[in-house]
Order: sequence, then structure tokens, then C-alpha cells
Amino acid sequence: MTFVLNVLHKDYSLLVADTLSGAAEDLTVTTGSVTITVPKGGTIEGFKKIRVSNDQKLALAFSGATNDHAYLESFSNTVNEVDAMRLLRNHMESRFDFNERDKLLAGKGFMENSALLTFFDPKHEAFFSTLSIWQPLSNATDTRSGKAKPSPILLHIGSGSRKFEEAVGKNEISAFISSLESDLSLEEQLKWIDMAFEKVSHVAAGCGMHYEAVLATRDDPLFRFVRTSSSFSCTAPEGGETTMRIGKSDS
Repeated sequence: MTFVLNVLHKDYSLLVADTLSGAAEDLTVTTGSVTITVPKGGTIEGFKKIRVSNDQKLALAFSGATNDHAYLESFSNTVNEVDAMRLLRNHMESRFDFNERDKLLAGKGFMENSALLTFFDPKHEAFFSTLSIWQPLSNATDTRSGKAKPSPILLHIGSGSRKFEEAVGKNEISAFISSLESDLSLEEQLKWIDMAFEKVSHVAAGCGMHYEAVLATRDDPLFRFVRTSSSFSCTAPEGGETTMRIGKSDS
């Protein structure tokens, strides 16, 4: 379960994602020299859902099943937005599986996976964000520009996205977007985002109130963290236990 927000402005892009993750199956996470295995049904606080490319020109947040985002390691090495979008498109196509049609006929739902890629395009002097959504029988891509509209855009993906308006309120969201037109400071934006993530966490199961955020501006188009997770903890489901290993993995 995930909640991702993106403030897409003509002069900057601010990408935000919560740091709570539920293990739909046994999940192994490595942070530094520590490898932790969380059994199915457990939770992780401090899970990083934002990736920044090695050159810091691209930022991406993802939601859905962690194991269905195998492109993440390759994303770190991408050198331009075209390669990054092609990487996502190829991954989505690789996940298309018509053999899953039996579930469709049986009325069973599919977990939705999504990714939000954002970057500054110096050639066009504009910030762009691309939303990618896929399931075994469908996929779609939608690209937005912060320069194409006079007012900023507030994009959101993940399971928390469906509860966003309910939790925060349409009028409150509209007022926030309007305030962005008057150069609302980063500190003021993060204060509002604190409120939004807390409210969403109360109504969207599995979405956390704590988050990380990266920002790139027209004057400094490299993505840098402006909010980082200060804790990392794992909780096992009843009857289960987490395991921890210190040192390099065997792989």
C-alpha cells in the first residue's frame, strides 16, 4: 500500500512517497550492510519508494507489489528521460499476461502497479512527469508538463490516491494548488503534505504518515532529498518473525 504525491510546477518538481510497506509475500530488504527478511503479512517502516538516477536528473516513485518493479536497479543507471520511459514501457509490456484471463472471467481483481517518473527537460525548458500503470491485462502511460498549464499540477498514485480527496477534502486540495501559484515556500508545502499524509494514513489501510521527498528546481535541476526517513523498523505478523543478517549478501 502506497501514497505518492507530485507537485509539478513550471519551476520545480517535488516528489513525495510514504515509507510504510506491507509484505504481500516474504520480502527481503537490504539497507547498508544489514539484510532483513520480513514474512508475508509483516510491515516495514522506513521502506524507500523513491529512486533517483545516479546523475540525479531523474526521480521515480513506485507503488504496488515490490517484486513487480524489477526495473529499479536498471533505472539508477539511466542517463536520460527517453531511456527511462523506454525502460518502464518495456517492463510493463513484459508483465502483460493473457493467461491471467481466467481470473478476469472469474471476477477476480488484479493488483495495480504504478510508477511516477519526473524530470527537467533542458531542451524544452520544462518539467515533465510520466505516470505508468499496469496490470496483467492492461497498461497505460500518461505524460504531463508543468509548463503546459499556467497553474501547478498535483499528481498522485498508489492505493492512498483513491482515498486522497475523501481524507483531505476537495476544497482543501484546491486551495493548496491555488496557493502554489503564489510561490508557496518549500517549508509551507511540506507542512501541508504532513497534514495530507497523516489524514490519508487514517483512512487508507497500509499507507504511512511518514514520507520521503525529493526536489529539483529550474535553477538546480538535480533531484535532492528534502525529507528523508529517520527510522527503519520491521513488524512480523502474529506467529511470524523477522530475520536479520549483517554483512554482504551471498549474491
